Amino acid sequence: MRTPLKSNFPIGWYLYSFLTAVSSLLIPLGLHRTFYFLLNELSIPGLVIAALTGIFNLSWYELAYIVGGGLKSVLVFTLLPFVGSATGLLSVLLLYTGVRWRRQVLFAHLAFGLMVSTVSLAGLLWRGVEDNWRLVTVIAFLLTYAAWVFYFLRTRIHFNRV
Repeated sequence: MRTPLKSNFPIGWYLYSFLTAVSSLLIPLGLHRTFYFLLNELSIPGLVIAALTGIFNLSWYELAYIVGGGLKSVLVFTLLPFVGSATGLLSVLLLYTGVRWRRQVLFAHLAFGLMVSTVSLAGLLWRGVEDNWRLVTVIAFLLTYAAWVFYFLRTRIHFNRV
């Protein structure tokens, strides 16, 4: 489906770009906690907030906590959110350009997110689920990234034309 403005790009590209760009800026600035606080103030249940956190790509610190804690590595815990945000921002910036390898950068970001969330889910299940909040946010993040991979594989023809 195309946008009403007769754009060359599918509407899903704009949705991905908006969500990824906003979350890639909120995470390093620490403003993702404001999102939690705002939803908490609206009296939204905790599991819904966890699901929205995963869907809106704001759970990089949760993933880093699970993976970095399992590996007992401060470096992994510190760098993982920034690497996820940087690859997401780079994929958004290159998505609309004529750069030949923009597709590879996009899929590298999505593969990185899928890999980290899968390892996080495995770590949660291996150690036992401490709280449902983390489990819901990791599953929502994993399903969202899997859906983006499916979407962009489906729009492969548009990748070649645009």
